[in-house]
Amino acid sequence: MKQQQNKIGWQDTACWGAFLAVIYVLLAAAPVLLALADNPSAGGSAAVQAALAAAMFGFSLICLQVVLAGRFKTVDRPFGLDVLMRFHKAMGILAVPLLLSHPLLLAWGHQSWRLFSFDMPWQVNLGKATLLVLLLGVIFALCFLKLGVD
Repeated sequence: MKQQQNKIGWQDTACWGAFLAVIYVLLAAAPVLLALADNPSAGGSAAVQAALAAAMFGFSLICLQVVLAGRFKTVDRPFGLDVLMRFHKAMGILAVPLLLSHPLLLAWGHQSWRLFSFDMPWQVNLGKATLLVLLLGVIFALCFLKLGVD
């Protein structure tokens, strides 16, 4: 019988892990960096600029959650699945305040709280509904064990 050898491949190396970490940071920050590169002196107050950056960065983190939770061997081998899942949870928790701060900073920057009324365009109301669904999803995910979900 041939014995199975535990070969250490390139996917197990610290170099590959560092490369993946750098790629993750670049992908998460790419929308904000591209927006700054495209129009570094975009109009609006600092609060409006922070609101837009928070939305772009938060949305990027949410999009990258699929990769973190996908259990791709090339992604989880250098870190281990448990470490990757803890990072997945941390990034989800980071994305929520970023996305929640978006409408608050916009309202503050425009010095109008009208944004929170229901007589807004459908796109704004859709954003409110989406934010509510996201918040409920995160709360549900954080309460899995208490809810009896394995």
